[in-house]
Amino acid sequence: MAQPVTPSAAATLVLVRDRPPSAVETLLLQRHAKPLPKLNFYRGDTLARMGRAEEAEEAFRAEIAAFPDDPAAYKNLILLYVVEGKNDAATQLIFGLEKASPTPPAYIAISETLKTVGDKNGSRFWAARGLQHFPQDTKLQSLLRG
Repeated sequence: MAQPVTPSAAATLVLVRDRPPSAVETLLLQRHAKPLPKLNFYRGDTLARMGRAEEAEEAFRAEIAAFPDDPAAYKNLILLYVVEGKNDAATQLIFGLEKASPTPPAYIAISETLKTVGDKNGSRFWAARGLQHFPQDTKLQSLLRG
């Protein structure tokens, strides 16, 4: 028996078919009493790819509010801020992620994001900071080495 397609999976399928506006419409039509994990993340990602930065930021912020310990929306919002030249906002968000979720995945997300934007020193700094709390984490050790 086939599994039902979730709203975020349906939107992802639409994205795969290269129809971002339809994906956004699919995601916007979904209204649930309990937030669906990744729904606003995918919505924000789609909107950012369409050049709708303000709406993307709003979606990422909604995902962060609903799921503050999941680093995915933080990563994308940090990238969005850097692309827009909002480095102070990106820095504040990095510290916000650390405060909300001082876990290896959060430190890894910060380090990888900074590496992606070309900030090698920042990437290593955050890997080292994560290793202060989680010295045995092999992914953080790898990021520290560069």
